[in-house]
Amino acid sequence: MNCAARNILCSVALLCSVGTQAQESAVSADEARKGFISQYVSHDNQPSLDTYDVVLFGKSDATFSSDNGSGNILVSEPSASRFNKKPLPKSVYLIRYDKAAGNDMLYWVSFKDANDAKSQSLRQSLVKRYGTQVIDGTEVVPAKWFTGDARILESPSVEGNRILTDRLHTLSISEGIVQNVGDGKKVSKRSSLVSDVWYVLNGSDVAIHGPNNTADMKQKALNLLARDVNRVCVKQRGVDPAEYTIMLYEDADRKAHLDVLVPETLSEGDNARIASLKKAIESQPAGMIGSRYDIDGRQYSACYLKAANDGRGWHFSAFE
Repeated sequence: MNCAARNILCSVALLCSVGTQAQESAVSADEARKGFISQYVSHDNQPSLDTYDVVLFGKSDATFSSDNGSGNILVSEPSASRFNKKPLPKSVYLIRYDKAAGNDMLYWVSFKDANDAKSQSLRQSLVKRYGTQVIDGTEVVPAKWFTGDARILESPSVEGNRILTDRLHTLSISEGIVQNVGDGKKVSKRSSLVSDVWYVLNGSDVAIHGPNNTADMKQKALNLLARDVNRVCVKQRGVDPAEYTIMLYEDADRKAHLDVLVPETLSEGDNARIASLKKAIESQPAGMIGSRYDIDGRQYSACYLKAANDGRGWHFSAFE
């Protein structure tokens, strides 16, 4: 194996961002396995992102609407956002640094969905009590009623019937003042197989964000993993092609392991293939998979993949 491939696989994070902290509190492999069954086999109701507040960050070109910023959700206890002793309807908030206060401040922008007369009356009550400010041409209300701990999940998605994110910020807010932003679970820089693919293709070490973090880049990352695995696995020429749905996950020492999710029952030939694949996966460096974060703040180090074997080798793709 050449050095470039080994260096790539030392920092692999298959479709996941890498967290540098130890897994003191993590979603277990059993929970991730049950989540797959819940979402993709039993087809249980999925958690909805619509049941959470939306939060925007202080960009000068921000256009405030229920659509803009819907990729970031604000999670808090109902008691944190009570007005006149009642929880507010789900809302769009903005976090913006205030030079005069010397702090990040939380502002209320609008209700997510409610536009009826009752909601408009409630908005007027907020304006009357707390006043307004104009930011980027939009009237917002300082969220002075908001007090409590909160989490921000950037661009969350549902996988295994869990709400997951690559980036999680922990906040402590008092009367609308963002007093503390915890960095312990904030992934500020990507270090993944995807970013290593970018390095190989472009000769520069950059964080992968936005348009660079595409499905094509992720598939290239999986192709590199397959190349490494196929150097270890035993070839089985002349056998029928087979496809499996697998889950890769990390143990407490961040070593990678593999479970077959589909099919539930394996033949003798399947067992031989999977045993060889498990050996190859478990021979990879610690930290191969990397971490995302669950909505409850726990690390999530698992991912679901399609694994196809044609007798000549393995091919991986994202499970969809």
